[in-house]
Amino acid sequence: MEIRNLRMEEKKLRIAFLLPSVISRGPVIFTHYLLMGLKERVKNVEIFYFKGRVEYDMGVKCTKISCYKAWDFSDFDIIHSTMGVPDIYASLFSKKTIWVTSMHSYNDKALKMEKSRFKAWIILFFWEKALAKAKNVIVSSKQMQDYYENYIGHKNYKVIPYGIIEHEYKDINKEDTKKLDEFKKKGYTIIGSVGLLNKRKGFHQIIKLLQVEKDCAAVIIGEGPELGSLCKLADEMGVTDRVFFPGYRDESYNYYQYMDIYAHVSYSEGFGLALLEAMSKRKPVICSQLDIYKDYFDENDVAYFEAGNILSLKTAYNKIIRKLEVYSEASYRLYEKFFSLANMTNEHIRYYFDVLNKEL
Repeated sequence: MEIRNLRMEEKKLRIAFLLPSVISRGPVIFTHYLLMGLKERVKNVEIFYFKGRVEYDMGVKCTKISCYKAWDFSDFDIIHSTMGVPDIYASLFSKKTIWVTSMHSYNDKALKMEKSRFKAWIILFFWEKALAKAKNVIVSSKQMQDYYENYIGHKNYKVIPYGIIEHEYKDINKEDTKKLDEFKKKGYTIIGSVGLLNKRKGFHQIIKLLQVEKDCAAVIIGEGPELGSLCKLADEMGVTDRVFFPGYRDESYNYYQYMDIYAHVSYSEGFGLALLEAMSKRKPVICSQLDIYKDYFDENDVAYFEAGNILSLKTAYNKIIRKLEVYSEASYRLYEKFFSLANMTNEHIRYYFDVLNKEL
């Protein structure tokens, strides 16, 4: 479709997004960014969710619905679902509206690290049944497409990297500022990381790095079931005075102004939004060597390490500390090339019309 005709037609587009809940989690934040790009260009975007109350400002109308009852989506051209319950719901109740789903992680790896074996099996069983019915699947990398082709078969796949906006820094609260300023005054290199505190995110590796690298401190932003274990590990390693857990923070990117290095240390990941925010802020990046990132950056762009190998993490830290400026510029170059909001929005709109043209 020509650009001019696409611009005319997109003004008529109506999209319903299905989310499990409206909280500050990676897939929800991704959806928020996408909505920011879409809402000025399409006729209508709305969110429908199943659990809890709205805890994250999405900037559009949010409606809570029951996962056991069909909702009338006839006013929408597309239902775009994200995560397990929305995918299962869409597979059952989207008969009259075209369904698109976005996959944000490698399902089996993520769930097996976050849930009990039995609970993970139950979720995966029903989720796989739902995805078997899906025709239109968005993923963030070619490696993830390969994974899902083996998992649920051939679909109308589209690879679209995440996109974010560049935020202006704002002040953080006084208590947190005081703590981070103390690290700076002591001459520490501050390593930062953001995410849900669970085993899959691998934050314990940062604490173990502090034990062998005495010139650095860490700020790990987030909340979750592993907080107690991480605090205990810090005490055992004798680094309690060099690691700071502020908890969950809205607009956590404001803390990046205090970070010298961003560490993305996950064992498995769909795509790290906090990582992309760090790149947009020109932060040098240490990154676990996951297949999902191979399409976008190499060892000249980030300091890779093998997840679970502290010696490898130490090597990556020493590599990046010698070339902070080089890796800083590499981060921003990657952001501009692959991860802008405009690029993500344009690619989604084109895909929506591709789906509509095929199915109508």
